[in-house]
Amino acid sequence: MRNTSLHNGNKESGKKKTGFFDMDEVISDSIDTRSSEDTAQIKKEADVDRAGKKKFAIKAIIFVVSIAVLLIAAAVLSGMDFISDNSYNDDGLLENDGNPPIIFEIYDPDWKTDIFTLPEYLARSPERLEYSDDDGATVTRVGPSELEKVGGDKLVFLNKYFDTVKRGDHEALNSMLTEAYIEENGEYEDFPMQKLFNIKITRKLYNDPQFDNSEYDDYYFVVSYNIYRNDGMFRDDCDDQYYCRTLMRVLINSDGDGKIDLITDYYGS
Repeated sequence: MRNTSLHNGNKESGKKKTGFFDMDEVISDSIDTRSSEDTAQIKKEADVDRAGKKKFAIKAIIFVVSIAVLLIAAAVLSGMDFISDNSYNDDGLLENDGNPPIIFEIYDPDWKTDIFTLPEYLARSPERLEYSDDDGATVTRVGPSELEKVGGDKLVFLNKYFDTVKRGDHEALNSMLTEAYIEENGEYEDFPMQKLFNIKITRKLYNDPQFDNSEYDDYYFVVSYNIYRNDGMFRDDCDDQYYCRTLMRVLINSDGDGKIDLITDYYGS
């Protein structure tokens, strides 16, 4: 810019000649040449600068996209691990904690035998259960005569539920369900006597804050049990070695009568 100002100023003054050379023209040509060279150099530097910024922007975009892809992939893989920990494979077999699927031993249904006459079943003390009224902090081994003393009406009702399943009385079992449960899940169909044993009941210290029923109190229980020589007619996801585990919500009124409002598989602690 300084050279351009000098050139413009000299154009207004008289011309000085030295020999055959016009000094003003020489100076003007020199300045024009330098101005063109400077302009070209500046343009070249600007082009290089823009190209550098463009490359940097492209690299930054690629980096951000790569990080996003990695985060999405990690989330997907994490979700897949979570699902596979407790899910069913294509053959309908339960997958457990990433280990090979558990294959349960299922027997043919026996509609005739009274299970309470089988010594091998009675040897497993099916009449006794373990109960915790405080989310597992304390556990008590309970016999039939101690139910009400240890767990009150709610434990008496749950023991009735298990006795009903053992006896294979699907009609009595359906009468213990709420209408809402039946509407969502349907009723139980006929099944033979079930050899339940190793029954464990843990009351969760939780009540549904949205449950509003002046007639009933609601209780949540985590329930687990095994089925000796399971025929799969009541449940087909447990046997002598692997237990069934469910979360149940039980409603108990002031008269001690109960209804089951929820039965679902449970994988929590």
